[in-house]
Amino acid sequence: SSGEFIKIAARWEELMRIVNNELLTGKILLESLMPGKDTSLTAQEAKYILESEKLIIFVSGLTEYVRVVRSIVATIGDLLCLDTSVNLTKRNFKKDWGGIPLLESALNVEDSFQVIQSVAEKISKKGAMMVSLESIPEIRKRILQQLMNGSRMNISPLTTPDLFCHLTLQPIGSTDGDLSFSSDSTRNDTRVSVEWEGKPFMACAANFWCNRVSLSVP
Repeated sequence: SSGEFIKIAARWEELMRIVNNELLTGKILLESLMPGKDTSLTAQEAKYILESEKLIIFVSGLTEYVRVVRSIVATIGDLLCLDTSVNLTKRNFKKDWGGIPLLESALNVEDSFQVIQSVAEKISKKGAMMVSLESIPEIRKRILQQLMNGSRMNISPLTTPDLFCHLTLQPIGSTDGDLSFSSDSTRNDTRVSVEWEGKPFMACAANFWCNRVSLSVP
């Protein structure tokens, strides 16, 4: 019912605030590991962190937070009926996206993430540290293609809530396979559908909410 989504904007605002804080913390931590950086860490401590698998897990976690944010922005792009090629940038923030305050928070997330990506590439001792992440246009184009392939262009969160993530409002996999991922996806794909108290969510969205916001289903 429509009542399920009345508080979605407030949830998005809370989510953006928390993701921004998490990424700022991550950025500061990663920058402290840069060679020659004046920090309280000893060389041995920095070496231990750099060689730890936990660092990769940490950066991967931050990347999944950005995935959730981009999924929300993709939904907003759909609501604004923007062309799927339109990305969210500082240059088109007002012109194409209407200067929505929530999206300014999303831009801050992207700024922090860009620094995290750059620093992670420089300090990584185990090869690539970043996981694959779709851009906002790539998310929207993929979903549009899946909807067209499944002939389900008329679905909406209000009429078919079982086909939508209840946090990002992005269409996700269904029991009939209309929105299943392509054959190159794996069991570790965090975009897959999971059920939480009878409601469907993208796995990354549910994981973020229950670990960083609340144990209560949004």
